[in-house]
Amino acid sequence: RRWRGVLLVVGFIALSAFTTWKVMGLLGMKLGVFNLVVIPTILSVSVDSVIHLYHRRRALGAGKLAELYHTTGSAVLAGTLTNLFGFLGLCFVDHKGMQSIGLLATVGIGSGLLILFTILPAALEMLCPKEPVAEEEE
Repeated sequence: RRWRGVLLVVGFIALSAFTTWKVMGLLGMKLGVFNLVVIPTILSVSVDSVIHLYHRRRALGAGKLAELYHTTGSAVLAGTLTNLFGFLGLCFVDHKGMQSIGLLATVGIGSGLLILFTILPAALEMLCPKEPVAEEEE
């Protein structure tokens, strides 16, 4: 409904995907049949996180990033780290396909988490309205 919200989520996903692709190249990873199945999970965790932070930022208004990341940010961090560490365990199994899934998920979720807490705060301040927006006003 809001072009700024869509732009924020799509931009975050694009930047996260680019970062993941570059890290995969540095690690010598390739997309294959096994690790391809984890991409929807990476996307869902990333989109979910950005949407929660975006809506909370709109409700709080400008200049309240500390409160945003202390409340909603800590919940997003806990949920994202739970997923990341769950997939990290797959990196240590004997099956190469499962290792590949675990490594790609760890890299993808980790790069999304890095962007979520470094670049997203500035984007939220630039693209969200300055005044708090109640849900009824939408």
